[in-house]
Amino acid sequence: MSGLDACKQNLAMDIWRVKGSFMTVEYKNPVALEGTVNRWDTFAAEISSNRLEIMGYNLDEQFIAQIITASEAFE
Repeated sequence: MSGLDACKQNLAMDIWRVKGSFMTVEYKNPVALEGTVNRWDTFAAEISSNRLEIMGYNLDEQFIAQIITASEAFE
């Protein structure tokens, strides 16, 4: 979340909506993430799709992929 927030705040990527569910190191159960222009919400998910959908304008796909890859290294 912090990486996506940095993209939005510092790199002028207009992220409109984020949705996904995945496993994290912080929680035993899958986590669902939903983000809008104004906020990020996380809550328990029933299953992990290991999928993250990001919608917006002026998105740098390579940079976002690097952030996701870097966050996976902490698992």
